[in-house]
Formats: sequence, structure tokens, C-alpha cells
Amino acid sequence: MLGLGAARGLGLAGLGTGLLSGCALTGQPDTVLIGPEELQRLVERSFPLDRRLLDVLEVSVDSPRITLLSDRNRLATALGVSTRDRLFGGRWSGRIALDSALRWEPSDHSLRLTQVRVQSFELDGGGSLARTQAERLGAVLAERVLEDFAIYRLSDERADTLRRSGRVPSAVTVTHRGVLVTFAPSVR
Repeated sequence: MLGLGAARGLGLAGLGTGLLSGCALTGQPDTVLIGPEELQRLVERSFPLDRRLLDVLEVSVDSPRITLLSDRNRLATALGVSTRDRLFGGRWSGRIALDSALRWEPSDHSLRLTQVRVQSFELDGGGSLARTQAERLGAVLAERVLEDFAIYRLSDERADTLRRSGRVPSAVTVTHRGVLVTFAPSVR
């Protein structure tokens, strides 16, 4: 919803070092765990975000809170939202809660959100009819804009090192301990 833009990944910088250090040529899958504290810290770097939606709403998003949903292999995110209707001057603030799965995109070596689902989006203030319409619009836009949003992109140098090691990401799993990326020998 919030144009959390393709231009700005959340940059899991700490993953890159561990990503390559765990890749041995043993024939067995290697794994890298991104713990919840590290994930939270890295996500916070991209906030606050300010976006304009459909030239009608100005939206500011802040205070991301990440929760691991290991039982569903998903990542939950709660965000603070404030909006201003540019046409009628209404102002609202509230929270949006969403969850998503994660997938690895080999074409650009990125970890991306997928299957994004808004669980709740509530705004306070403003008129109830306009607020209800903004909530509906916001929920639909959040799912569309955040689908395929890159939260991490491996540097070209690290991607080349990984390629030369013969390893490729084969699975991304949300566990109670963090996000687990599994690497296996590439199929040639």
C-alpha cells in the first residue's frame, strides 16, 4: 500500500558475511540464520517512509515491528500509519498489520515478500465514511505494493562468490529462531 518501493530494499547487510562463510562444498545443504533481533534492526533502517498514493493520499509509515510466525512459515509486520487526504483535508493515524511468506529471487539475488495479506488496517480520526474507504483502499494497496517487495539484495560481489562456490539458495524458512536460508549445490 505504502509504496515501500522497489528502489529501497531493507538491506540485511549482516546476512552477506554469514551467507558466504557457511557455504562449504560438502554436498550437504548449508544454512544461515537471521535472528529476530537482527531482522528487526535491519528492517527499521528503511523507516520512516513517506509516500503519495494515487495523488490523493499522503501516507507516512513508521515503527515497524516484526514477528516470526514459524507455525505458518510467515513473517508478520505491524506498522504505524498516518495519512492526509489531499482533496478534503482529512487526517488519520493508526496501525496496519500484515503477514507474508518469503522467497528467494535468483535473478537479482534478493529475499522478497510473497503472498502478502493484510490482517488489519485501522485508522483513527476523520469522518467514519472517509476513514472506512481509506482503510479499504489501504488494505488493497498494501497487498499489491508489498507483493514481491525485496527486503534484502545480495551484493554483486557476494553473489559471484556464492556462484563460484557452487551453492544456491534452495529454501527460505521462518522458524521460531529466525529466518533460515538453506543453500545446496546448484543443479547444472
